[in-house]
Amino acid sequence: MNREQTDYWTSTNYSHLTEKQARLFKSLHPHLVKLGHPTSCSLDYIAYKKEPEMRGAFVRIVSSNRSPFLTIRLALLSENQIHDPRKLCQRDPNNLGYWTRAGLMLRYTNQSDTEYILSLIRQAYNYALATDQKKGGY
Repeated sequence: MNREQTDYWTSTNYSHLTEKQARLFKSLHPHLVKLGHPTSCSLDYIAYKKEPEMRGAFVRIVSSNRSPFLTIRLALLSENQIHDPRKLCQRDPNNLGYWTRAGLMLRYTNQSDTEYILSLIRQAYNYALATDQKKGGY
C-alpha cells in the first residue's frame, strides 16, 4: 500500500475530503482499526481487512465527488444477510459487486448514526471472517 495515500486517510491531512466527510471518517476510523487494518487505499477509498491474507475487505469507505457524505461498502452479498431495521443498506445499484465481495452499500451522512453504522460494519466483519475461514484464506 502506498504510504502517501495511506497518510491521506490516516493522518490529519484530509484535503481530499470535504469538511463533513473528514468529520464522519474521523468518527469511524478509530473503531475500524480495532477490527482490522487499512490494507489498500487510493484518494477515493480505504479498505479494511482483519488480516492482510484475507480474501476481501470487510468494509470500504469511499469518498466521491466532494459529496457531503461517505459511501460505505460492506462485504455482504444480500440484504437478508444483515440485520438493518432502519433499512440504510441497499444493493449496489450497479449490481456489479464493486471491489470483490462488497455487495451492499450505504450512505453515512450524520455523525449521530455512528453507532448504528458501526453495528452494520461489525456484521460485515463477522461475515467476512466466517466466509474467509470457510474458504481457507489464500
